[in-house]
Amino acid sequence: MHRYSGRWFRNRFSFPDSRTLRPRREAPQIPRRGAKSGRVVYKKFQGKQNLLILAPFGCGGEGAEGIMRADDVKIYNLTEKSKIYTSNVYLVTGTWNTLDDVNALVDAGRDLSILEMIFDIPTGVGKKQVEKVVLTHNHYDHTTMLLNVKKVFGSKAYAYSTSIEGIDRILEDGDMIKLGDRGFEVIHTPGHSTDSICLYNRDDGVLFSGDTPLSVRTPDSTYEPDYIRALERLCRKSIHVIYPGHGAPVTERCSEMLRESLKVIKQGMNLN
Repeated sequence: MHRYSGRWFRNRFSFPDSRTLRPRREAPQIPRRGAKSGRVVYKKFQGKQNLLILAPFGCGGEGAEGIMRADDVKIYNLTEKSKIYTSNVYLVTGTWNTLDDVNALVDAGRDLSILEMIFDIPTGVGKKQVEKVVLTHNHYDHTTMLLNVKKVFGSKAYAYSTSIEGIDRILEDGDMIKLGDRGFEVIHTPGHSTDSICLYNRDDGVLFSGDTPLSVRTPDSTYEPDYIRALERLCRKSIHVIYPGHGAPVTERCSEMLRESLKVIKQGMNLN
């Protein structure tokens, strides 16, 4: 029997869901592309999971051909096609899957199938397939699979909250954490929840936003001062792509959207 076939997998690890996992398949090939200046790239990857290849400003373009550059970020959305309600679960790997790269999940979601998907993704040899799990906040749709991921992959869990079972390290505002081969700044953004955080990489302008509300169009709500201050901090950063806790990435006018949201909020609360 194949090592990752359903019976062996379920007998070794116990999960709340008894669905049979399919045998491991060959991982799909990563699209290649070359240099073209001027914008961030978002490419969908057809298959069981989607691969988002993010090229920093000035390093890539849609439809370009050639070899993938060493300054690309590989981000897999494991739950984009999930059939149950769950958050997005992003697997971040290093560009070349070297021993120094840190395979990491941003949020754990609640879909058991992410375990099988991770086995199908090339994450390098000689290291854990998931070394870190960083939770953007404590809501169940982002955290349910955390203990299962830790059990299967031996991962360490990180969060701002002290109330989540299985957390190994408590994050603080301003901490730096490595995902893939990039450093990300932890930004505390209370509002959706008291423990909400965003993860920001300055070099590529990447923001994992969790469920922090970043697109505010109507001035009919009241927001906590701490959230407004956090949004002001985000507005001062150069952001080219946002990976939210639900839905598709925002790949255009990210900084403009944040500034417009802040303006709407302040108008609604008479803070101008």
